[in-house]
Amino acid sequence: MVATFARDGETIKFASNFFGEIVYERLNTLIVDSGEITLDTLSMSECTEVLNLVVNDVKYTVKESKWQEREGSNSNWSDIASTITAGELCPYDPSDNREYRLVGRFVIDDEEDYYSSNVLQEESE
Repeated sequence: MVATFARDGETIKFASNFFGEIVYERLNTLIVDSGEITLDTLSMSECTEVLNLVVNDVKYTVKESKWQEREGSNSNWSDIASTITAGELCPYDPSDNREYRLVGRFVIDDEEDYYSSNVLQEESE
């Protein structure tokens, strides 16, 4: 299934894969913490458009991104539907001790692939 979004005059296609699981490669320059995302040296505390954004001579474009959650390392990842977005990265501030990660389809220096952040887990009180 493919949904099409228009953002600032550009058409962005969002693909959903019902026939297989997408494997996300860990992107070492994408680090998440509660309410914050760091892409290389750029920190974001609110939704930020990432379209041909150059950071340290590397060009990034986010085609689509979303947060995923799971109960623990033995569980499968589940998408958090309310976090799906196109063309931007948005921080997330979890309120429980599940594991979370940011995933998406990125174009990095003109090479497109699926990437994930580090795993975020809030400390239990």
